[in-house]
Amino acid sequence: MTKEPKMAIYFDCRESERLEFTHPAEAIIDLFDVCYSWSGVLTLEEIAKHCPVTVTGHAPATISSDYVYSCAESAVERFEETLSEEFGDPDGDWQMFVDSVRQDLTERMFGIMSDAAKTVQPWLCDVVEKKEYNAHEVYDILRDEMPEWFDEEYYER
Repeated sequence: MTKEPKMAIYFDCRESERLEFTHPAEAIIDLFDVCYSWSGVLTLEEIAKHCPVTVTGHAPATISSDYVYSCAESAVERFEETLSEEFGDPDGDWQMFVDSVRQDLTERMFGIMSDAAKTVQPWLCDVVEKKEYNAHEVYDILRDEMPEWFDEEYYER
């Protein structure tokens, strides 16, 4: 069974800590609005100085079953340590669970944690695509989305 590639739902050009743009054009506009300055009307030549522009597409990370399993192992280990501290040999040489019980607890905890993990919408995102935009593509995007940047009267105000 092959996994379908994740579709990007956020886009960024600046390695932002918070992803908010849902279209590549928004990320490009933000890049030019926040990071670059120019005097007068924006031109293709000015845009070309900052190109190519790489836009990364992001999607929420997947919580892997390996990660959940390691959490289950840690939970069982912590439970066993707590039992040992309260009810075990003061010299620490007493094993609380036999291997088969530890394994059974881990498997059952893994099932519970797996079910819980399915309800989580991760904040962490993975890069799932990258696209490079040349100066002409960036120019067309900015011209369509921010026409005032290309209007002399905008800068005279």
